[in-house]
Amino acid sequence: MDKNISLKEKTITGVKISAVITTYRGVIDFVLNLILVRLLVPEVFGSMAFAFIIVNLAGMLSTISSSSAIVQRKEEKIEEYLDVAFTIEIFLSVIAALILFAAAPYLLTHLGKPELSFFSQMMALTLPLNKLAFPVIVFVRRLDFKKANIAVAISVPLSAVTTIVTALLGYGIWCFFWGALVSGLTSAIVIWKIIPYRPKLDFDQHIFKKLVRFGMPLTGSAVLAYYYWNVDDFMVGTMLGAEQLGFYWLAFKIPHYILNAQNSITSVVFPAFARAESD
Repeated sequence: MDKNISLKEKTITGVKISAVITTYRGVIDFVLNLILVRLLVPEVFGSMAFAFIIVNLAGMLSTISSSSAIVQRKEEKIEEYLDVAFTIEIFLSVIAALILFAAAPYLLTHLGKPELSFFSQMMALTLPLNKLAFPVIVFVRRLDFKKANIAVAISVPLSAVTTIVTALLGYGIWCFFWGALVSGLTSAIVIWKIIPYRPKLDFDQHIFKKLVRFGMPLTGSAVLAYYYWNVDDFMVGTMLGAEQLGFYWLAFKIPHYILNAQNSITSVVFPAFARAESD
């Protein structure tokens, strides 16, 4: 009974913290876009959105959703699983970054966007950087959402300020790159500073098979969802151009905030359900 009460309290606290963080991120993002609209032309937003479709897809294909597999593990000692999962995620992200870096010029020229080649190549290099935040899953598994969101609380405003400053300095589309770079670096530094266990590079075939068996269906469904949410941006960008995509992308940001609110609840429910010991 005590465990169930504790789980209930942790879940409710987690939902509250996630709601606050989601609102916090949403407000900062909203203000950021209001400022950037004054500093950048619509074509810049459209070009950024189109490049991000390619880069984010590469990021989604470079994972086996091992974070979810780690969350659902019942063992108290899961250091070996963390080591293997971290190794796989880093390895896949490096491979994806190298492939995208090599293929971006050909791919974007074929899509009629050769001017986005170098930007996409540089954004590809952030894929392994973002995977350095993987160990935060330790806090999520423990339902410690306060510590799990410390990096977000720090990196979001720093990234926003960096984006605005570089936009003011006339960096154009590259302001988004510098914002993403600062976000990734800050998150990695904060998480590796506070995590109780720092995973190391290791591989175990038995654990790898377990992670793949659980995570790959999730990756597949995530890719389908990504297609559903981004195919319209892709079509607008290829058929109508960067300017129209810029307007379309900015307009879609408003309902996107509502979707983020739903995702904040989901991020708490799954680890809570995984810790439950009864029906």
